[in-house]
Amino acid sequence: MRFIWNGVGRGMLRVAVFSCLVAVGACAATAAPSGPPPARMVPAGMAMQADCSGPAEASCLLDAAWQAAGLLPQDKQARLKPAFAEVTRGLKDTSLVSKWQMRLGKTPAPPPAPDFARRQAEAAIAEYGWEGFFQKARLSEAPLNMGRPEIMAAAVDLAPNSMERLRLIDMMFAFAGAPKPGTTGRISPDDFERASLGHVLAEQMMKDCN
Repeated sequence: MRFIWNGVGRGMLRVAVFSCLVAVGACAATAAPSGPPPARMVPAGMAMQADCSGPAEASCLLDAAWQAAGLLPQDKQARLKPAFAEVTRGLKDTSLVSKWQMRLGKTPAPPPAPDFARRQAEAAIAEYGWEGFFQKARLSEAPLNMGRPEIMAAAVDLAPNSMERLRLIDMMFAFAGAPKPGTTGRISPDDFERASLGHVLAEQMMKDCN
């Protein structure tokens, strides 16, 4: 079953919606009791859907987060709208996009953060070539001596062909495997890097999942 649905991976969408809900909780925790009262964000009489499984999952998940935000004062709701704009800008369902454009109006999505890992990967490949990039990654040499998992993950989409792409992913799995000799049973940089590799590989597998 294909997980990439409506232009947004289901797993990634759930993470994005969860982030919105976390933001709702953070805003609620700091909301001033004397602030503006909550504004209705959901039409009167509409109940929150208990089960979001099925073809309308994306719409249901987003509606659930929106309804949760409706419990906040108006000023807090306004602060959350850019987060919803960011989550919904990747949707491919035109009717769903139209629905959220009506809700959000001209709320701009936050500008994307600079992609440090991508810039490092591009610079390393340009300077050392693809094989040189592999060598730097294997030896953990600059610029891959810091943030190696993230830089390697960013390089996956820069691979010259599908075979080299798989080769890079295989190397990442190898690095994420057994710990280095002498590092088992204690906190070490190896532990942190292997955890980071597990994280970026999980994200990559969600993107590639068919």
